[in-house]
Amino acid sequence: EKRPDLVIHSGDLFDSARPSNRAIHVALSEFQKLSTAGIPVVLISGNHSTPRIASSASIFEALSVLPGIHPVHKKKYEKIVIKDAAIHVVPHTSSDADLSAEIDKVKKDSKAKYNILGLHAGVTWDEVYKMGEFNELLIPGKTLTRFKDFDYIALGHWHCYLPLKNLPNACYSGSTERFSFREAGYEKGIVLVDLETGK
Repeated sequence: EKRPDLVIHSGDLFDSARPSNRAIHVALSEFQKLSTAGIPVVLISGNHSTPRIASSASIFEALSVLPGIHPVHKKKYEKIVIKDAAIHVVPHTSSDADLSAEIDKVKKDSKAKYNILGLHAGVTWDEVYKMGEFNELLIPGKTLTRFKDFDYIALGHWHCYLPLKNLPNACYSGSTERFSFREAGYEKGIVLVDLETGK
């Protein structure tokens, strides 16, 4: 209904690197709707969706068969250009050091009208935004200030909607569903971003 020019899912799409057949079916069915509607999607692998063993295949490979669906899951920085937007994506990596090294590779694309950073990690600043989960990665919030001139920073991992107060262009959308009783009071949904107005 909203007909966005682009959808970014900053992870975790699945709660496991080996999701159930039902979860895979639901994901493929819903992403097929976006694909058929011509709405491009960038999917970022998070700590739950990333296999811990390098030789294991990722479920994200199956999602790449749909036109316009761009899964990023290889633990490395990738840049995806869609129309006039450059989406700089850093998925979950093996360690905090690897995550920092991949973030260091991100450079603003001067040819693109819009530059967007998408990543999956906890952030430490005045407060620490982490879930306390196994295999969780954290980045210092000050690392993100290097991207203050980006049009948007789409963050995944924190399950609650949270615009970062120290960085107005960065926001956790939160998860779309509740995963535990501690999330009972969390507002759930999606974030609609207008890159023209910055709102």
